[in-house]
Amino acid sequence: MGYELHIRRADQDNKIRVEEWLQYIDHAPDFEKIDKLSATLPKTGKKLEMPVGNCGLWTPYANTQVPFTFHVRSGTITVKHPDDLVLKKMIEMSKELNAGVFDDDGEEYR
Repeated sequence: MGYELHIRRADQDNKIRVEEWLQYIDHAPDFEKIDKLSATLPKTGKKLEMPVGNCGLWTPYANTQVPFTFHVRSGTITVKHPDDLVLKKMIEMSKELNAGVFDDDGEEYR
């Protein structure tokens, strides 16, 4: 189980559509659309890849050990284990998407 935060709209009849999310990624200079995640195992050098759909990579973190990806599913954009800088970005994004940032218990972050 992991800690996640979610960008979502309060009105569940007005969810964030996949097309809307992909359009956001296309126009944001600090995001790129990705269709897979990859990592190289340190001991063997073997490369692992995992397909992902509707995922955006926040490029300021692209070359870090654990890059932050934003994934839309069921009208909600989710990030696992966000740090304070990622939370700040999520709040900024939520304003552009007319949404809010919530944890799993429904607490809103401003």
